[in-house]
Amino acid sequence: MIRMTDPWNFPQCRLCAKTSYPSRSVAKSRARTIPGENIHSYPCPHGNGYHIGHIPAKVKSGAISPDDYALWKHSRAVAPSRRPPAIVRHLDELESRGVIDEIGPLLAGIVAQLRNRYGIGPAWNEALGMLPGDLIDQVTTPIDSWHGKTTTWQSASKAELMIRLRYDGWVYFTREPRSLNVGPRYNPS
Repeated sequence: MIRMTDPWNFPQCRLCAKTSYPSRSVAKSRARTIPGENIHSYPCPHGNGYHIGHIPAKVKSGAISPDDYALWKHSRAVAPSRRPPAIVRHLDELESRGVIDEIGPLLAGIVAQLRNRYGIGPAWNEALGMLPGDLIDQVTTPIDSWHGKTTTWQSASKAELMIRLRYDGWVYFTREPRSLNVGPRYNPS
């Protein structure tokens, strides 16, 4: 067992390069010791505990909620290095052929059914696994020029698909587990 002599000696998140605190309360306690205003704690977008940082101006002014800001920041706007260009181009092509627009209402219907049945949102893989095989295979099957791992393609392409479906209004989710829900564009009739 490792004893910490410094109570703030926590490991760093390798993906964010920020200190990872084990809980929100520990992160809040640490934030209170830092001089300055508008410092808050927030969940690591990669699931590595909690970080602390300044409150963005849009959140402080109330123009956007903290959860919506985090989703925006870690989806389309910031993280291009985590979105392999080959996958982005592939999904762009599928979008131009109308495949994404075909998947959107189907997935929203599946999410609605699963939420009604179990009273909680499904995991992404549960909902995507219920799509017709020919549709989801178009997204998750690596293109010929892909030289990376198949599992990397599959997980990154599913994430890119879900981000696009959220952006298009078919589904909605936050960073919370099982928060997947139908979006404002879904019409059950």
